[in-house]
Amino acid sequence: MADPTNADILAAIHAGNAALADVRATLNFVTAKVLLMANVLDPVVAQLTALQTAVANETTIDQSAITLLNGLGGQIAALAAQLATAIANQADPATVSALVTQLTTLGTTVTASSTALAAAVTANTPAAP
Repeated sequence: MADPTNADILAAIHAGNAALADVRATLNFVTAKVLLMANVLDPVVAQLTALQTAVANETTIDQSAITLLNGLGGQIAALAAQLATAIANQADPATVSALVTQLTTLGTTVTASSTALAAAVTANTPAAP
């Protein structure tokens, strides 16, 4: 095979440059599409992150309310049992009165907590569409 001439070398370089230009154009096109997708996805990712945070907060609030209500229920049951035992054992009136006072105070706490919880739920529940 004969050695390539200068014309052959220049033709090959020209063809290579044309192919390189095509690759650059394709790369620029792909880069522009990726940037466009990033601009579209950034707000979606931000909204998704905000939604995940809201769900986590909601779960925490729900669990706090459940813990509060379970704790109050347990306290009421314990005081009721103590009161029943005191009455069954014919305890002195001061003991019975103290247990009634504790139950009354706990009842006031339950009412205040349930009122606050209901207000928070109402305030944070979106209106029906």
